[in-house]
Amino acid sequence: MSTTSFSMLMLPVLFVATACAQKPAGARGGSEPLLPRVEKSAKASVKATTKSTQPAAREFITLDPVKDRPWFTFQHPRYPGNRWKFRMPEHGYYDKTTERSSRPHSVQWKVQPDRRKATFWCVLPEAKKKEYGLDFRGKISAGKDTIDFELRLKNVGPEAWAKQQMGLFCLPSGEAPMFHDYEAERTHVRKGGKWITMNEVIKGKFPSHRMVGASVHSRSRGVERLAAKLSKDGKTVLGLATSNAGHLSFNFNRRTSCIHSNPRWGLLKPGQEVTARGKIYLFEGTLDELYQRYAKDFGVKKSE
Repeated sequence: MSTTSFSMLMLPVLFVATACAQKPAGARGGSEPLLPRVEKSAKASVKATTKSTQPAAREFITLDPVKDRPWFTFQHPRYPGNRWKFRMPEHGYYDKTTERSSRPHSVQWKVQPDRRKATFWCVLPEAKKKEYGLDFRGKISAGKDTIDFELRLKNVGPEAWAKQQMGLFCLPSGEAPMFHDYEAERTHVRKGGKWITMNEVIKGKFPSHRMVGASVHSRSRGVERLAAKLSKDGKTVLGLATSNAGHLSFNFNRRTSCIHSNPRWGLLKPGQEVTARGKIYLFEGTLDELYQRYAKDFGVKKSE
């Protein structure tokens, strides 16, 4: 793709207004619509009933971007007292001198007024982008119980990528007490056609930092690309899946309580692009219902 066409793609499309910490100006404009008046006639009653069943804006997940970062927070009115953050991704710019990746910054957001759709793009100086060998943009769309997201990267440096760029899609539940799971007994992965808890995966043995992982391979060798948590009452599911996950990891400290989907980008040559697509699920239901939705969304043949 040419530099010109890439620049056009980076125009503020709908994106991740869904980010964390700050609310964009004018995000909650207008007041709630009044309920339709119910007349005595049967016809009017039917009409009023039809209108009242339409989904109201408050039934949807809403997003708040984090300033200068490709991150956002989100909430759902069905789960008061719980808030989630999503970092897409948590780590980004690879420094050849220190051989370490830093948290991505210099990001511009465009959020729709209803706070359900947003886009973001990198606004680093061109010289800095070339130094990192990286340019990127993303978009987010929230529904009643899902969030669709996309991150597109481009190698704008003179060399093929020698190190992993933009790693660790991170979904913490530290501010969502309903999903705290210190012992990993309600955090699940899919292996060999069935759900298994991470406590079972590690046989109950945690390292001191309480961070553990599982490689994504074929069903016989590793886990699938879907990670999930069950709420404390067992009635609500939180799931995360990405199209190019190469590894899943988890932080079982109470302060963070994270699910990570770690993308496998490949070693891009100069001028090449790559896109990761993913989905967050948050709904009242079962793990098996989550898997059915995931299989349909990602074109996965359902395991027996």
